[in-house]
Amino acid sequence: MNPLLMLAEHGQSYWLDNLTREMIANGELERRVSEGGLRGITSNPSIFYKAISGGDFYDAQIHQAAARQLPPLSIYEELVTRDIRDACDILRRVYDETEGVDGYVSLEVSPHLAHHTDASIAEARRLWAAVDRPNLLIKIPGTMEGLPAIEELLADGINVNITLLFSVARYQEVAEAYLRALERRVDAGQPVNGIASVASFFLSRIDTLVDELLSHRVAPGSPRPQPDPADLQGKVAVASAKIAYQQFKKILDGARWKTLAEKGARPQRLLWASTSTKNPHYSDVMYVEPLIGAHTVNTMPNQTIDAFADHGMVKDTLESGLDHVEKVLIDLSDAGIDLDFATEQLLHEGVQKFIEPFDELLEVITTKSERVETHANIEPLNEMARKLRREVIRMTTEAGSGHATSSLSCADMVSALFFHEMRWDPATPKARDMDTFVLSKGHAAPILWAALHEAGAISENIMSLRKFSSSLEGHPTPSNPWIKVATGSLGQGLAAANGIALANKIDDIDARVFCLLGDGECSEGSVWEAAQFASLNQLSNLVAIVDVNALGQSGPTPYEHHTSVFANRFEAFGWHTMEIDGHNMPAILDALFQARSKGPTAILAKTIKGKGVSFLESADGWHGKALD
Repeated sequence: MNPLLMLAEHGQSYWLDNLTREMIANGELERRVSEGGLRGITSNPSIFYKAISGGDFYDAQIHQAAARQLPPLSIYEELVTRDIRDACDILRRVYDETEGVDGYVSLEVSPHLAHHTDASIAEARRLWAAVDRPNLLIKIPGTMEGLPAIEELLADGINVNITLLFSVARYQEVAEAYLRALERRVDAGQPVNGIASVASFFLSRIDTLVDELLSHRVAPGSPRPQPDPADLQGKVAVASAKIAYQQFKKILDGARWKTLAEKGARPQRLLWASTSTKNPHYSDVMYVEPLIGAHTVNTMPNQTIDAFADHGMVKDTLESGLDHVEKVLIDLSDAGIDLDFATEQLLHEGVQKFIEPFDELLEVITTKSERVETHANIEPLNEMARKLRREVIRMTTEAGSGHATSSLSCADMVSALFFHEMRWDPATPKARDMDTFVLSKGHAAPILWAALHEAGAISENIMSLRKFSSSLEGHPTPSNPWIKVATGSLGQGLAAANGIALANKIDDIDARVFCLLGDGECSEGSVWEAAQFASLNQLSNLVAIVDVNALGQSGPTPYEHHTSVFANRFEAFGWHTMEIDGHNMPAILDALFQARSKGPTAILAKTIKGKGVSFLESADGWHGKALD
């Protein structure tokens, strides 16, 4: 028989320390409940961070919420309350079958509220109402400020999972808060038979810290002291848990509890949390096998569940060896370790370990939300790219010369840059506190002049391309106020972009530099010298975009459309890289968006030379030729 299923015969429930929308959607959670004996789920900010940041299951809801202009925190609450609600519905059958003993799903208040009583109460009430399920547990950390919040919420009739308990003394305070809350309900004439609570005692973190402190007291080659610190390693967490359970039994034997039990109150069960083994030299079920007993819950991550199902031994162990566990704590004190001090440190560290993923999760939601606004501009940007292509053809045809096909291939990216991504003012070409564009593939000047014209940055007639009186030359030169450096010779633009980006960095100017290169010019050694320079100088404000259109002046480029070749080379120099379809506007916008937080970044865009004109697309022999 599966050891997991046997736990219930000994009065212990096993819960899952993990929750994702994917397991809800694909039926995994339902199977664990119906076939695997799962009787509850806990969640925390770290779990939700991994779930939401690790895939696209939540993107549609994030985009819908962002379209309603909800702030990231509100979006977070909508995401998690939906998952919690769905999980509660799946576990409702367990809740009903056990008459409210099991079938619970836990949801944590913001870890930033761990030391704020009133705010914790307010958020817990809001989350309780939002989920609106009787088998919900609101998680409140066992801080000093959390104790009155725990009592108040339980007195309100809200089920509470008290988290981050590391010491027996704090557990006793939590148990006392539970008793007071139930007594308040009795005094107020309110029922107590529907109130549920668990006290989550964290285990592996205790041993991780205490083992480290004990290792400081082991001197290799010296006579071993008594008690021997090495003999205490890996034993303190289980010893603490067993002593806490004895306190739990004393409560059940007390007159106060018996009075409450007569009115239908349920015990506040001890829940063993943080049950994954951190030390590879220890048993992978060391926080399950020794702690099996009545009125307890063991919440396990996936790997611990799998390990226990495979080779776990089930028997009543929670009250065995009590003399030994008391000696462990006595010896620990004799070894010079203050367990109360260590557990207080663990509490504060535990709060911080939840704050960090919580904040990271809000950043992920912010990032995903901002893409909604980005993608709302797709069709106008596509239309602008078509317009730029039309103007390129008109300009080069009027001039009777110029590089039309090289301009057509990069029109989508130029549209995205000039009309969405770049922060610039068309009225101030000399300003330094704005983004800069460097056209390294300078022969594609017509697309640059078209973009500047459409943006209102230049007033010259674009039909004056390549005329003596015009600043719209065949290659960009500083005769036009928007051009900082001439890029007539290939392979020089990235080096120039480096200089601008480095100057901005030195002068603490918050502006980015975008450099558009051609795949043919990437055969120049100067490009890779510049790539090395950018990485060595950590130019995070630099974005290189390579137009990989696969055709050069007189035939295919060396690597044609194999963007991975360029990606590997940039990566070898320490760049962040992305390979995209250079004609797919959502892909372009996503790549530019990601480049905001990483750098230097190279975007390798697979494009079609002559894009937009059927008989020019990927056609050789049209480089530098104008249409009739």
